[in-house]
Amino acid sequence: MISILIGLAMGTSMIFWARTNPNAKLIFTLSLVSLPAIYIGFAAFLSQGVIVAEFLWGIPYLLAPALLFSKSRNLTLIALSALYVLHGVYDLYHHQLIIDAVVPHWYPHFCAALDMVVGVYLLLAATMNVDGQLTRVWQP
Repeated sequence: MISILIGLAMGTSMIFWARTNPNAKLIFTLSLVSLPAIYIGFAAFLSQGVIVAEFLWGIPYLLAPALLFSKSRNLTLIALSALYVLHGVYDLYHHQLIIDAVVPHWYPHFCAALDMVVGVYLLLAATMNVDGQLTRVWQP
């Protein structure tokens, strides 16, 4: 339970930090790249097969920087939101998808909570109108 609360707090902190930063698009996009890197780091303690499996599951997140070149604010926000939410689901099913994972037992719940908070926030940002409070998340 504490790992979920910490994940929610860190996700909320990330949102507030990004809202005050003119590079919010870069922050949210590049943080997606770190998600598979963390799991690959955990896998480094095991065989190459686990590293390969983690890499394959991480491909969509490693390609996320391509979203930096999108001209459509809403399309980018929705894509980022979907990737964060999907990663949260992946976190919760990680031990079933990757056999012999050495991920600490608390980490999937922490990461899923963080991913869900950020994913929902980005979806809300995509659905708000131009004058909405959440539009500060994105520089046109």
